[in-house]
Amino acid sequence: MLGEGDKVAYETAKSAVIGLTRSFAREFGKYNIRCNSVTPGSIATERQIKHWLTPKYKKFILDKQCLKRQLKPADVASLVVHLSSDVSSGCTKQNFIIDAGIT
Repeated sequence: MLGEGDKVAYETAKSAVIGLTRSFAREFGKYNIRCNSVTPGSIATERQIKHWLTPKYKKFILDKQCLKRQLKPADVASLVVHLSSDVSSGCTKQNFIIDAGIT
């Protein structure tokens, strides 16, 4: 979403998922099947903490985010549970961004 330039393949894949989501929603909506995608920002997973989440990188992320806290996997999981429930029965063809306002 940021278009940083040094992650061309990664950003292209994310864009493709959004296009696929929109196409699937159109194609399968007639069967009352919803299709949405979730685009996470910097999420403090075990892998990210181990490989990339240095104090310098964490400061960089938090400085850019509107919400000044590190997102955790549970933040994404809560959104997915919401989208999987009947509470969001009118949501389809959407990309939900959970990035604490960095984009």
